[in-house]
Amino acid sequence: MRGILIAAIAGLVAAVSLSWAGPAGAAASGTEQDAELVLAGTWVLNEELSDEVRDRRGERRRGGRRGSGGRGGPRPDPEQIARIQETVRGLVGAARRITIAGDAGEVVLAYGDGREVRLLPDGREHEGVAGSGTQVTRTAQWNGDNLVTAVELPLPTPVPRSLTVHQTYEVQDGADGGRQLVVTSRIEGPARRLRAGDREVRRVYDAES
Repeated sequence: MRGILIAAIAGLVAAVSLSWAGPAGAAASGTEQDAELVLAGTWVLNEELSDEVRDRRGERRRGGRRGSGGRGGPRPDPEQIARIQETVRGLVGAARRITIAGDAGEVVLAYGDGREVRLLPDGREHEGVAGSGTQVTRTAQWNGDNLVTAVELPLPTPVPRSLTVHQTYEVQDGADGGRQLVVTSRIEGPARRLRAGDREVRRVYDAES
C-alpha cells in the first residue's frame, strides 16, 4: 500500500536526517578546473562539527508505525522497500573518509568502505547503479567552486513517483585555518508530505594531514 511505502521511506529519512541543499540555478562556471582542484584531496569526518540525527527541536527522531487508515490496495514488496532504504542510506550516510580526485570533466569519490562513485559534471543525466544494484539517474554540475549532484531513484508500485537525493560539496576555511569539506544534503519526494524533508543535514570533513 502507498501509505506503508511512504511511511517506510519517511522513517528512513528521519533516521538519517535526509535534507539537502539542492542544485537550484547551478550553472557551469568558467573556473571549473579551479573548482575541481579545490575539492581534490582526502577528507576525514569531523563528528564534532557534523550534524547529528536530530530534528529541529533538538530531539532524536524515532521511527514509528503508521496505520493504513483502513484503505485497501496492494502492498509494496518488502524486498523492494529494503532495497530502497539501503540505497538511500548509502547515499546520505556519514562516510568516515572520502577521497576526491579527477579533473574538470570527471570527478571520482572514493569512500573508506571501498565504494567508488564517478560523476560527470556536465549537467546531463547519466544512468547508473547505486546501493545493492538499484538503477538510478545521476546529474552533476559545477556551481562556482561547488559541486552539485542529484541522484534520482524510482519507487516501486503502488507509488508511481521517484525520490531525488541532492548533495552540495563545498570547501571552506576552518576555524584553525585548515581546509574543510562541507557536504550538505536533502531529499525530494513523497516523504516530504510527511515532513521528512524539512531538515537539512550538514557533514563536515577535515583535510587529511
